[in-house]
Amino acid sequence: MGYDVYLSFTASVPDAATSERLREAFFTPDLFGPTLYVESGDDYLYGTWEGRNCSKEDTIAFLRPLANQFGVTFDVTYSSDYDDGSQRFFVGTDANSCQAAYDLEKLSGLLTTLNSKPDVLKKVLEQNSAKQKQLIPLVETLQQILRS
Repeated sequence: MGYDVYLSFTASVPDAATSERLREAFFTPDLFGPTLYVESGDDYLYGTWEGRNCSKEDTIAFLRPLANQFGVTFDVTYSSDYDDGSQRFFVGTDANSCQAAYDLEKLSGLLTTLNSKPDVLKKVLEQNSAKQKQLIPLVETLQQILRS
């Protein structure tokens, strides 16, 4: 028995001709099979795939050659029955900087939320956490860092 996998991906492309060639390239090796859907536009490519037994590493291995060939970066949302929740990652020429920007944006949102209601968070930890002795000092330290 395997596990179900769900992908969606986008890429910015320089022009409609490149977008169409990239869309066609997805269907040449038939790696994804019949559940692959890809649409192309003037400056974008969008696709989805549902399948079985495809890890994040397999997904990267499928997308990397196309990303390198066309000089694009795929923004990928991946989820499977095997993993908890969905994952977002990037594959291609600008993957590292896209991932860093995404991670920093997420971190900024978390820190903003943490700092916006410091008393509420501490009260929740005091009331509900089995590890409150460990977590409360960490929250206080983070709040001090955010204030400076």
